[in-house]
Amino acid sequence: MIFLLFIVGQLANAAQNKASTRTLPKPVIIETRLSIEEVEVKDGVLETTVEAVLALSQNELTTSNIEVLLLPVDQQQHPFTDIQFASEEQQTIGSFRAITKADGRIVAMKERKHLKTSCPLSKRFPFDGRTCELKLTSVRQQASSLLLRFHPSPSSITLSPTITTSKSHLVKVLPESCMFETVYAILSDSVLSARHSCVIARFFFSSPMIPSLIRYFLPPLIGPFIAWFNLFTPRFNFLLRFIILSTGIIIVFISSVISQSTPPSPTLSPLDQWYIIVSIVLFLFTIEFFITTSLIYHSHKYRYMSTGQGESTVRVKSRQRIERKESRRLAISAHNDVEKSGSYSSMMADVFLHSSDHLSLIATRIDLTARFALPSLLIFLITLFFFFHIYVLSE
Repeated sequence: MIFLLFIVGQLANAAQNKASTRTLPKPVIIETRLSIEEVEVKDGVLETTVEAVLALSQNELTTSNIEVLLLPVDQQQHPFTDIQFASEEQQTIGSFRAITKADGRIVAMKERKHLKTSCPLSKRFPFDGRTCELKLTSVRQQASSLLLRFHPSPSSITLSPTITTSKSHLVKVLPESCMFETVYAILSDSVLSARHSCVIARFFFSSPMIPSLIRYFLPPLIGPFIAWFNLFTPRFNFLLRFIILSTGIIIVFISSVISQSTPPSPTLSPLDQWYIIVSIVLFLFTIEFFITTSLIYHSHKYRYMSTGQGESTVRVKSRQRIERKESRRLAISAHNDVEKSGSYSSMMADVFLHSSDHLSLIATRIDLTARFALPSLLIFLITLFFFFHIYVLSE
């Protein structure tokens, strides 16, 4: 008896499951095709002019009694009403949309729209551009009753040859199907989560490397080059060296002001890092200039002190202070006797000339070292910079 009841229960459950399976609605498959006429990316906003074609899947279509009509845009009574672009701004172009009827029902629709949507910066300017998306969603019907997918052909997304972009070029468009969940309130105390169907056309924009190098990276390099050329001018011509160094700094400053029109980035962009490298090298050139100038100035001062003529009051006092210091140093030296070394004045002149030559020699060595060290440092930093970012791009 128990076994019989068990069999009856299993048969009842099977019948119930079969009945529930039969009551499940068959999902309507709508295939989409996008024809993109124009693309413009500016300040992180993607502007596109798109011709969208929505049609029932081939197994849903009939080939008899087909007619093409024009439906007013403000008329919303058609089976594709709930399928919309998930765009921040959209505007339908024209007053009518083309529809196709088969056996009296609408099976396809075509319309043109102008869309605006934000797209995040995928990688930092100017080595890469942005990743933008156009998403077509079903906002009312769930994915169990309606499925959106791209037309199963290479022409699911076609691009116009006249597409223009700003500061970047379109690398590729990747179409894909997707699902998204929406949580909305039915009553005041309850919520419902539903899965909806969607299709995405993902645009990859990349800034061309060579124009970016010429436009943004080469102008700041003129500053260090001019500053390096400064090391080949006479060290005693302070005014000429100062003018050349100032010219290099002004060029870098003007280049940085012009580059402010680039797309903003919340983090330190590669262009910012580039200006940091150039500024560090220019700062070292400036430090070298002031050190060399100071050494040359003191070298001239000691040489004038050796003559003892045409000196100012401050220089006379300085000369007397140095003389007292050198006299004390020579007095405690057993190997430096004033009588053996000559007169006091000639000995002091030799001291000043020796100091002058020593400072001039140091300035010359610093100049010669900077001629090779600073450009080598700049080349090393540039190589490290590009190696790092090219490696990041490859990743």
